[in-house]
Amino acid sequence: MIIKREKEYRQLREAYEAKENRLVILSGRCKTGKTTLVKQFVQEYQGYYYQAAECARERQKQLLNLCWDRFYGNEPSEELPSAISRIQQTVSRNTYLGIFSEMCRRREGRTLIVIEDFNRIAKNDPDFYGDLVKLLEQEEHLMLLLTVSTLNWREEEANVEPRSLVGKITDRIVLREFGFLEIIKFFKGLPMVDVVQIYALLGGIPGYLKYWDPDQSVRDNIIRLFVRPDGELQNEAERYLRSELRELSLYNTVLGSMQEGVVRLNELHERTGFGRAKISVYMKNLRQLGVVDKCKTIDLKCQDREKKGMYEMTDALVHFWSHFILPNQTARSLLTPEHFYDQMVKPYLDAYTEVYFERMCVQYLGLMEEYQKDTPSKGREGAWYGEKGTIPMVMEDREGGVLLMYAKWSAEPFTRKDLERHLRYLVSCDIKADQYYIFARSGFDAGLRQKAQRVRNMHLVDFSGMRFTK
Repeated sequence: MIIKREKEYRQLREAYEAKENRLVILSGRCKTGKTTLVKQFVQEYQGYYYQAAECARERQKQLLNLCWDRFYGNEPSEELPSAISRIQQTVSRNTYLGIFSEMCRRREGRTLIVIEDFNRIAKNDPDFYGDLVKLLEQEEHLMLLLTVSTLNWREEEANVEPRSLVGKITDRIVLREFGFLEIIKFFKGLPMVDVVQIYALLGGIPGYLKYWDPDQSVRDNIIRLFVRPDGELQNEAERYLRSELRELSLYNTVLGSMQEGVVRLNELHERTGFGRAKISVYMKNLRQLGVVDKCKTIDLKCQDREKKGMYEMTDALVHFWSHFILPNQTARSLLTPEHFYDQMVKPYLDAYTEVYFERMCVQYLGLMEEYQKDTPSKGREGAWYGEKGTIPMVMEDREGGVLLMYAKWSAEPFTRKDLERHLRYLVSCDIKADQYYIFARSGFDAGLRQKAQRVRNMHLVDFSGMRFTK
């Protein structure tokens, strides 16, 4: 299964078709499809491609030259005797400037050079950035496309005077994970309930979505991918964290505390015993990875005092692993995969999924906005955290109206009593809303449906039996 990146590919094509030199930085976490995208681009425009290795500076140049010889040819210049030509090549190809300049000379018209994971070169070779700057200054009709992990590279590293690579960057493209709307289209025809579950387990990472078998049940997919010893994703979350972070045991401690409901810096400091400064650094690194993020808050200016500075898990795969797999390693070793799922996953899966169902419902309004004219336009979105409770989904439309959303991920329908409980809390906090959107996995009872028919600003969205087919 291939998920297209039409928008990002169009950005690359526009950069290539420009007249002037272009330096494009393509960033995104692993498994988001960077390699697939750039390989397609290189093939279309017959560019040069090099996958940087983790190695010392001289070995890197050797590998780049080897790639050049094996895939792009190394014929001597027709204007010079062969021996002289080879001597000149040997000298010039000891530098990145020399190697890339030779690539440019071999091409008529525009030259495309792609370096994947270029940060692997830069961290071991202080001359690399300077050579790229010189290349951009002396060559014409050149497009440099550099790909990188968002955590592994900082612009400050390339902002070295007098020749700053940052000043040469013309385009920045970030390959983000897919939102729920793209996942719906990818699994077109599946029940929406199933797609929500996929979203809660794998997020929007293309490299993970490809492992999901739509012909199998959620239970069978979880057992096959996460629980069995040979599961394709059983160690993927730990592998990803280990590749990006040092002191993995400390980060696992932080993530474990978050799973227990400890989500504020001071609380994490007290629970883990780590210093406040260290906790701040750990959360900063996890945010850069996209594993956690600060909760988005909406100030409703009500009586109940708002709580801020809270964090939430945002990487679905890491979240699932740290919630179900990491704390249950002994049970995973002792139980059969089927028994592990039935005892350690199934009883708690609905509560876990409801968090992602709520996030999906916010995105769902975007889908409604795209296909329905009478849907309010999305503005600011977030949650409201009070001393006595939480409203997990709050949105302001572009006209300043307040939308409150409630979601229930349960086999039981959303009832009128459920809604009345929420409304009583709003009254106690002096919170008023212009529109109410209520989402349910299993529909609504008759009492709530009757109330919604009488109240014009109340909208019910029933996911039971819903499919997306467009």
